Amino acid sequence: MRRDGLRVPTSASAWVPTRIAELDLSPTLTTELAPPFAVFAPLTAQIAVADARIAAFTQEDPIATRLTTALGVGPVTASAFVATVDDITRFRTAHDLEADLGLVPSERSSGEKRQLGHITKAGNGQMRWLLVEAAWTILRSTSPQTLALRTRTRTIAQRRGTRIAVVALARRVAGILYAMWRDDMPYDAQQLRPRTQEAPPRAV
Repeated sequence: MRRDGLRVPTSASAWVPTRIAELDLSPTLTTELAPPFAVFAPLTAQIAVADARIAAFTQEDPIATRLTTALGVGPVTASAFVATVDDITRFRTAHDLEADLGLVPSERSSGEKRQLGHITKAGNGQMRWLLVEAAWTILRSTSPQTLALRTRTRTIAQRRGTRIAVVALARRVAGILYAMWRDDMPYDAQQLRPRTQEAPPRAV
């Protein structure tokens, strides 16, 4: 589409074929788009079925239901977190879980010198990506329930850049979900405590 100088109007994904069909397509482009259009409808139907199954699991599973009380955490992220962690007692602390998900900075130490690097990216990459997406949602929100998280993230962003700050927020979200699961409690903004010594990673 871009190659031919065409722009598809913004819309929900279900309307994309309709929006494209309304454009002045060349015969060549029409031929090129035929294969993806042929699978668009059945794939959309399969995605809808999968979304329904995830939504049903989230409603039936008490842990997943509780995790969705945190802003930015929907059924997909909550169900993935439950499936990834499996047993919260496997992790002694929130930091242990954050390390297992690859959200902590790598470290190189020599003598008395301690140098932090990029995040380790260990563990489940899909879960890490979902937590980063949840962090972006929180940062863009205006909810008073996430004011403390947004304030801390913007402070880091001023010093280290937005991408690094968002990864630090994703790590914090993982810690919050850990505490919610461990303590059998829904999200409570009043329970958030600042991590004054938290070291942000260098990059995603």
